[in-house]
Amino acid sequence: MSTAEPKAILGLVAIILALVVALPLLAVMLGMHGGGGAATNTTTVVLTVPMPVEKPGGGAASETAYGKVVEVLESSRRVLKEVQQLMMLRGGYTVYSMLEHYPLIAPMATVVYSSVGDGLLAKSGVEVSRTNVQVEGVDELDIVKNSERIIAVALGSRVYIFDALEKRVASVISFNTSTPIEVRGLYLYGNRLVAVTSSAEVAPIKTGVQVLRAVAMGGSGATAISVLDVSDVSNPKLLLNVGVSGLYLDSRLVGRYAYFATSMDIYYGEGYEYALPTVSGRPLSADKVIPIDSTPTTYITVLAMDLESLEHNAVSYMASRSSRIYMSKSNRLYIASPTASIEELYLNASIKLVELSLEYLPNGVASLAEECLRNGSYSKAYEAVVNYISSLGYDEAKNIIGNVNSKLSELRVADKTHLHVYTVNGINVTYAGSFAVDGSLLDQFCMEEFSEKHFIVATTSTEYAIAYNVWEYYAPSPPSGEVTITMCSKFRCTTTTIPVGAERSTKTASLFINYVISSTSTANNVYVIDLERLEVASKLQGLAEGERIYAARLVKNVFFLVTFRQVDPLYAIDVSDPLSPRVLGYLKIPGFSEYLHPLPGDRLLGIGVEDGALKISLFNVSDPTNMSEVSLIKISDTWSQALQDHHAVTVHLGRGLTIIPVFMGYGAKQGFLVVSYTADTLGLDQVIEHQNPLRSVYIGNKLFTVSTASIKIYNMDSRSLEEEVVLPS
Repeated sequence: MSTAEPKAILGLVAIILALVVALPLLAVMLGMHGGGGAATNTTTVVLTVPMPVEKPGGGAASETAYGKVVEVLESSRRVLKEVQQLMMLRGGYTVYSMLEHYPLIAPMATVVYSSVGDGLLAKSGVEVSRTNVQVEGVDELDIVKNSERIIAVALGSRVYIFDALEKRVASVISFNTSTPIEVRGLYLYGNRLVAVTSSAEVAPIKTGVQVLRAVAMGGSGATAISVLDVSDVSNPKLLLNVGVSGLYLDSRLVGRYAYFATSMDIYYGEGYEYALPTVSGRPLSADKVIPIDSTPTTYITVLAMDLESLEHNAVSYMASRSSRIYMSKSNRLYIASPTASIEELYLNASIKLVELSLEYLPNGVASLAEECLRNGSYSKAYEAVVNYISSLGYDEAKNIIGNVNSKLSELRVADKTHLHVYTVNGINVTYAGSFAVDGSLLDQFCMEEFSEKHFIVATTSTEYAIAYNVWEYYAPSPPSGEVTITMCSKFRCTTTTIPVGAERSTKTASLFINYVISSTSTANNVYVIDLERLEVASKLQGLAEGERIYAARLVKNVFFLVTFRQVDPLYAIDVSDPLSPRVLGYLKIPGFSEYLHPLPGDRLLGIGVEDGALKISLFNVSDPTNMSEVSLIKISDTWSQALQDHHAVTVHLGRGLTIIPVFMGYGAKQGFLVVSYTADTLGLDQVIEHQNPLRSVYIGNKLFTVSTASIKIYNMDSRSLEEEVVLPS
């Protein structure tokens, strides 16, 4: 992606590792708390949270119990090992994109669909901001969470608990492991704080099954969920600590129930040995490991937790790599996986070369290749064909490859997305089935459940062509020249020379065969899914050919899409009849929007880019057949986290303000941009300077801006700074 992740900013903060020692759990350290530059001393309590320790597990596991799992793993491993062998052969592959300015994979921009992040009234009647999320009532993990009293900030391996009433850092929670750890984000449920952390994987654990191990793989990670009682902000207490193998994928919080998804590779090492997912050091039982793909490569583990009783339950699904999740309030969880990978394209291209070359091969080579294909030994078949063609002269080999390419020119490979659907009931998670659509997802906002019976998906489909090349490779001539030998005896030395190397009389070439995957076209699609049958009920295909989706947003019965190549078309699609979606209209303007936010009065706020400048647009969408951009603000040489992370946006509906962190002048000026809006006008209300800005929250008439080093408190009535509190290091 073209801009740095917000995580890169957090990377500037040094990771603080606590040592496990035989000291009391609570320690006291000195914090700084000041206003207007003056500092006063205050006591900050530090709570050190030891991360879950892996324990020997496996119980009474048996190979019979895991029989179905092993059967799927064996089948998948054979295919993956064939791909590995193919990629080790000298053929190699190259991926090119023929569409200038566009990568093969959709850019990782983030687009907002928020109806709950605009603020809520606390019990006291005070307006309190909430995290900007996609679905009302479904909370999302973020690095800053707040209530009427608390602002919790996750930085590196620590969580700071800020008392908004007393304007001080009341406590610091430090997560302790022997390896580097990062707090990925937080949830705040009443007086309970949930912290999700990621760290390096723990040591291998043996199970009772000889062919399976709960094992750590190089480069993989572990996820931990810690629940703390923060009713006393100065004395947080650890209630629960659960470790889950695998990298953190995403999570959601609905009412009292939280759902966490992790992703862990099934195979490890050159031999593609098996692994098992673990929870708190114990491998999941066989009935909790469920195959849902025919050739799985990843365990997607879903851990459901009741934040009141602290009961939890985990199930792991054997699937392909997953990228996005979506959760509705109707107890459905969706996890999206691309159905094709580079490895699969490589395998398919290699098989096609063998099949299309058979008529040009001698009988013996052709018979061997056909037999290998029947046995699933694709790498041996490919090697036999490539070795034969490479043994020919360049012109003859080029002629065969040219004939193969003429037949391949009609072959097109398109990307697809597989969506797995799960139903949840408290801490129970059940697999409901899956459906597939053409194309790839930009982000979570390209999918939305808009009724009990229907689900909408927007994708960008890319068509790929495969072609082979033949190259002549000339090995460099061996070095030539001579070496000098000096021999000395009794103060007398003699020198002689010996020639080394030999010049080749002729240059001989080796042939090198590889293939190229190139994207030939893109188009955009909208699918409406029947949730009872998990089938496509209706679709619009081929929208904005040659462009890609950069934003998506469902407002009532209108689905807005932003595509981009040279100008920004904002499409309005009517989905009031799920069986017959139709384009109502579109608006073309310069630049592109990456973030959309609904505003009252049929207005849509867009944050994007135009000619390298940060662009904020106000759209009038009251008539979707005749939309217009009624106001805009452009700031040159400026970037915002809002372009990639919708959680970085704060909208105050009561005051008509939008607040986003900005880096202006290539970072020369950093802080928060406060933009005012009316029905037809955007205005630059204020630029609040704050180095390394992260998030902003409001409680009553106070605006709290959070950076990697401090929290500033502003009075929104007077627009003045009241105080700055330094986060202790």
